[in-house]
Amino acid sequence: MELDKKLDDTAIMMINNSVEAKNFALQALKFAKEKNFEKANEYLKLSTEKNREAQELQLKLIYDEAEGKKGELNFLMILAQDNLSSSLLARELIEEIIQIYKLQV
Repeated sequence: MELDKKLDDTAIMMINNSVEAKNFALQALKFAKEKNFEKANEYLKLSTEKNREAQELQLKLIYDEAEGKKGELNFLMILAQDNLSSSLLARELIEEIIQIYKLQV
């Protein structure tokens, strides 16, 4: 039970970090549309940091599982993985879109 609680807590932290990362990336895009590229870069860095935090949590789970500390896979963890994947993809695409905006200036 204790391990499953830890997994749930980790999943919630991953979801929180991933959602924040995606929101920071969307804010960066908003600033880029306004041609405020300095602020856009600032928000991309914040997005990267939140994604890194989520990935560190994910990596810890992988290490734990490799050491035999295996919890039950549940919907919350699937949601956490989905949120992480989508926030990473959103950030990458938004970074490319911002580069296109920069070329138009």
